Amino acid sequence: MKVKKSIKQDKIKKSIDVNNESKLKHMINTSIITTFFSNNKLNKKYLSLVIGVIIIAGFLYYFKSVFVVAVVDGQPIYRLTVIKELEKGYGKQAIDNIITKSLIEKEIKNQKIILTDKDIDTEVTRITNIVKERGQDILTLLKAQGQNMNTFKADLRFQLGLQKIISKQNLSASEKEINDFLEKNKEMLPKDKSEIELKEIAKTEIKQQKEGQKTQEFVEAIKKKAKINYLLKY
Repeated sequence: MKVKKSIKQDKIKKSIDVNNESKLKHMINTSIITTFFSNNKLNKKYLSLVIGVIIIAGFLYYFKSVFVVAVVDGQPIYRLTVIKELEKGYGKQAIDNIITKSLIEKEIKNQKIILTDKDIDTEVTRITNIVKERGQDILTLLKAQGQNMNTFKADLRFQLGLQKIISKQNLSASEKEINDFLEKNKEMLPKDKSEIELKEIAKTEIKQQKEGQKTQEFVEAIKKKAKINYLLKY
């Protein structure tokens, strides 16, 4: 009986040991799996961070001129510094020009001024021919001014729109205005022109003067009517 009891106890003990060993293995395996996934998550985070840094570094290098405009003896000159300097000297003038242009564009739209591509191309051709007669090239001139044909056409569209608004007013020169102009400027007028040609010159000059005056009055009127809130004073 004692032998049977001993054998039974040995079996129970072995069973407990096997169970304990199985639990231990399970715990070890679980720990390994948990560690693996934990490390895997960390590796993914680290990899994502590295990739992010590389992308940002590449972006900064490729677009370095956006942030740095020059390097003097290894010392970078940042674009923001240049902008701040420009704002000191020309900030007020720049913001006023932007506001004025915005108000004029709004007025062009409100008055339903329509300019076709043909209108713009006709004006481009006219100006190109004038420049060519002076022995110059329109594209070269535009490049020297930091422009291209697309920006030039956009400026022309704006200018012609403004001219159409101003031309609605009376800009014609009276006979008295023409004679007064000729008398006042007779020393500067060309001597080889006929009286009719001189009068045409006078009409053109008077019209341009009136356009300038009416444009100034128009701009002052729309700025006075607009609600402008300056958030930054220069």
